[in-house]
Amino acid sequence: MPTGVRRCGKSTILKMIMSKLRECGIPESRIVSYCFDSMEFEDMTAKQMYSELKSRVSPEGKTYFFLDEMQEIKGWEKVVNSLSSDYDVDLYITGSNSRMMSSEISTYLTGRYVSFRIYTLSFAEYLTFKEQYDAVGDPRQELANYIRLGGFPSAKLHAGRSLYHRQRHLQFYDFR
Repeated sequence: MPTGVRRCGKSTILKMIMSKLRECGIPESRIVSYCFDSMEFEDMTAKQMYSELKSRVSPEGKTYFFLDEMQEIKGWEKVVNSLSSDYDVDLYITGSNSRMMSSEISTYLTGRYVSFRIYTLSFAEYLTFKEQYDAVGDPRQELANYIRLGGFPSAKLHAGRSLYHRQRHLQFYDFR
């Protein structure tokens, strides 16, 4: 279960795992993905979530569920416990709030999970990431940009945008 601050790359890691499963020959029908911070799920209950996910369990082998921003659904822990007990599933769950990132989560999931924390990019990772999209400049200027924008991958991708877009991006994180 990857946890970390919003926009640090948890969803991207889930997509990378899904891609690897496809490369290994897992059929698309057994790779199921949901993003629960979508308006589509705003009023969903745990019982509705369980029914929805249960309907997607494959009878032809292990089903791989990728459940992004699970903390948005009250009672999600019971859904996860029920699915893992009753069906042949692998569950990959992300979350951003403090409860998802705390040790309290082990109480809810009764020892059936592996949690790993996703952090923003280090300065070295930031430079490696930047090389994929742009030339790396003067190290002092790059460090200043890193300090100003932080280690969020999306901040680097949007760094070339207008001042308006950069300010909107930084407002999203509300660093004050």
